[in-house]
Amino acid sequence: MDGDDYWNTSLNKSFSFDDDIDQKFLDDNVSEISNVSSSGAISLNLIINDSDLQMILEDQMITEPIFPKVSLEEEIKILRRKLQESQYCPIPITINKLLLGKPCSLSIYKSLNEKEDLLDKAILCGNGDAILRIVLFLKNSLKTSLFNQILETRPIAVDHYVNYLNTTMRIGEASEILKIMGRNQEAAMIQFKASVSSKNVITKLEKLKNIRELFDQPCCNPFLSQQLSNFITLLELQINERLYFHPHDIMEKSVIETLYYCCQKFQKWSDPSFNSSTNPFKLAINYAITPSQFEWVAINERGKSQAWRDIEGLFQKKSVIKKKSFTIHIPLELAIIRLYNLRAPQAVLNSFLQHVDDPERRLTLSKKVGAINSIVESLTALKDKQALEDFKETLASGTAEYFYTEKAIINLSNTKSLLGIRKNSNATS
Repeated sequence: MDGDDYWNTSLNKSFSFDDDIDQKFLDDNVSEISNVSSSGAISLNLIINDSDLQMILEDQMITEPIFPKVSLEEEIKILRRKLQESQYCPIPITINKLLLGKPCSLSIYKSLNEKEDLLDKAILCGNGDAILRIVLFLKNSLKTSLFNQILETRPIAVDHYVNYLNTTMRIGEASEILKIMGRNQEAAMIQFKASVSSKNVITKLEKLKNIRELFDQPCCNPFLSQQLSNFITLLELQINERLYFHPHDIMEKSVIETLYYCCQKFQKWSDPSFNSSTNPFKLAINYAITPSQFEWVAINERGKSQAWRDIEGLFQKKSVIKKKSFTIHIPLELAIIRLYNLRAPQAVLNSFLQHVDDPERRLTLSKKVGAINSIVESLTALKDKQALEDFKETLASGTAEYFYTEKAIINLSNTKSLLGIRKNSNATS
């Protein structure tokens, strides 16, 4: 049957609320309702038995827990923590896992005794990675006072922890933990190394001044404190003198290099007490430069500057009776050879050579540096007339050196003649 035909035909009747209801259905229900109404109340026993009713009442009395809303990640962490806590592992097994690099949880150890035992067993094994991991675990799970108390009796753990802090550039924390442990000198040295690593000179100077008090602690070596003071003074000198020197020539140079530049700039070599920031004599005293170091630097700088008079004055001092005394702390032969390499004049070489006492040694050294007058004086002291005559033949005729040698030969001959006369006179008498 088509759709339109279905709705138009009269064979299909629609539902109506006015239609008669099945009389049998009404009669059955009316009888039940009338029975209930006649009693006046409905008994619960007809609806539910006693045991089921008691269970419902007890369930209603239970207060449902209120869980805070957390993220999925936090919920996973909580579940993982609960799982780890339920899987307790003996300390020796955990230590073995740490040594083998296997994953393990340290958070299962809650008591202080367990944590101390864990660290002690790692120290006993001597594995730095295991020690450090446990130390970091203790740092994150204990009060600072307890953490410091544990480390105080375990210096090896302190060493690994401080090294970790230094590696991660937490210098302040490393220094502080060392001070707490009473290791003030190590704390000061850590701060010093961090300070000198600054590339900016002004910043470096300020940092060094700020840590000066660390080196004044009773446990610090006084020598280190003095060295720091000297370093600060040296930087101040270099910074103050940068207007007079080329900055890149002197800035952050060593004490010896700074001494060289002070020798170059100092103008009053005749007055070692002259008040000047670049006085090399005062610099040598302040920085405990040895006399031999000072003399070697002065010879090299003054020699390159061709300031030969300053060099002579450095070693020849006038005494109270106005007599000059020669004092030198570096090997005399080394000084003479260096002066020769610096192309010192003959007069300067002869001046130094005359202080070589042994004639044979002086002769050898004089020949090596070509000091003619000294050669002649050495041969004269050895009374070797023939060697003098042979040497005169090597000199240009008419020169000052030629006449000096000739005069030495004559004097030696006269001396020999005079000695011969005296000897004969004594023999006759």
